[in-house]
Amino acid sequence: MQERVQTSWRRRSDSSAIAVARRADDKSDSLRDNAEKIEAWEDEGGKTGSVSSDVLRILIVDNDMRSADALELMLRSAGYPETAVAYSAHAALALAVGFHPDIAFLEMNLIDLDSNELAQRLRQRAQSSDLRLIAMTSSRRHDGRDVARNAGFERYLLKPIGAADLSKLLATASPGGSTPRG
Repeated sequence: MQERVQTSWRRRSDSSAIAVARRADDKSDSLRDNAEKIEAWEDEGGKTGSVSSDVLRILIVDNDMRSADALELMLRSAGYPETAVAYSAHAALALAVGFHPDIAFLEMNLIDLDSNELAQRLRQRAQSSDLRLIAMTSSRRHDGRDVARNAGFERYLLKPIGAADLSKLLATASPGGSTPRG
């Protein structure tokens, strides 16, 4: 059994801990005040911060993990939070079942399945012709453009994809032509 002993002395660390706790309380009050200001601004017609159901869902399929991850990072930093990455065609097919992408960025030189066949299968799984297909390649050969166009890809991008090109492309893809949310 432990007994408590009350003393009148304090360690130096005790007083600094109390000061830190007081600063944390002040900070949380400040954050609460800021949140209330933002809510008031939103009620007055400001931009809401919530993600709605019409946010674009973007699927990235690329064997090159670094390239795929870099594109995902660029998309998320541009305000597109609904992204998914697959490093193979078969993984993309499995992922698409529950993800239901609006746009798919597909590497043209996939190892496990032809990109054109993957595009066709993704469209079938989406049960819609509204799925936008964007071809990506690091190959500088231009004969792939015609093949991609015939397979239903709307754009053919050379990697690395620049942020300006990406934002122009996605500005036309946003629901209602609006800007990204996130």
